[in-house]
Amino acid sequence: IFYYYLKLLLFPINLNIDPDIALITEWWSWKFITASMGIAGLIFFSFRAKEKRLLLYFISWFLIVLSPSSSIITLSDLAAEHRTYLASYSFYAVIAFFVYKVTHLNSKSYPKKCRDTMLVLSIFIFVIFSILTIKRNQIWASEVSLWSDTLKKSPQKIRPVINIAQAYTKIGNFNFAIEYYEKALNLNPNVFAVNYNLGNLYFVRGREEDALRLLNIAALINPKKPETHGLLGEIYLKRQQIELARFHLKLAVEIKPNYALAMRNLGIIYYFHLKKPEEAAVYFSRALSVDPNQKDADNIRVLVKKIKKK
Repeated sequence: IFYYYLKLLLFPINLNIDPDIALITEWWSWKFITASMGIAGLIFFSFRAKEKRLLLYFISWFLIVLSPSSSIITLSDLAAEHRTYLASYSFYAVIAFFVYKVTHLNSKSYPKKCRDTMLVLSIFIFVIFSILTIKRNQIWASEVSLWSDTLKKSPQKIRPVINIAQAYTKIGNFNFAIEYYEKALNLNPNVFAVNYNLGNLYFVRGREEDALRLLNIAALINPKKPETHGLLGEIYLKRQQIELARFHLKLAVEIKPNYALAMRNLGIIYYFHLKKPEEAAVYFSRALSVDPNQKDADNIRVLVKKIKKK
């Protein structure tokens, strides 16, 4: 991770919002040893330098800012570009310090030709970094372009695949969304979001059997998500499997007492299928109290009044 961050700061190319970095678990790994030697070398150099206090301050800043998320105890994401933002101030301060020192050498040891070369090099770096910034901004223009770029650079990670699918869902491109969710399902069939979201899209597309299969898997992975049971109840209700529909809808309301859609569907079950208007009125009233502007709200109010008059 130490070298990854240095590469980002020195050569900000092939930037990746979700890098795929292998976890090092052995202390004798050459990557761990060389990184440790590099850190120790920086600290040693800062102590030996004439302006050691200033250099030690900047180097310590760099290491301290990165250490909480990039040391032996790491976060679930081993590396992330945004973690270098604060650390980069000290890194570039050290570079600026040395550039200042070099350009202020006496003219005999550092002739004008070398200064001109330094100026040209600085302009060249500025132009290159500007071009890279423009290209990176184009990638960040939309979620689809951002996560498509990420998937190219981290093809073995599932998160970019899921996020591309979610991005396509947001813009209404369900065919591509389904395609990427299916890819994510092949990478890891035990992710709740993949099973639930793909099941939801299958239901929208009329593939009820596939939707039920995935939603039931999602309910096994995370049984405490009311939306899963609510959607299962809705599908079973549509298929006239009333007992299964009632089971899942009641479970959804137990988990989330203000789940208006689930209560509305329970009202439909009790009134139209189980012929229990009093129980139906209770669920309809609760649904209206939570969401008074829901679909068919006026018809539900009329129905509740009709039940209460009897």
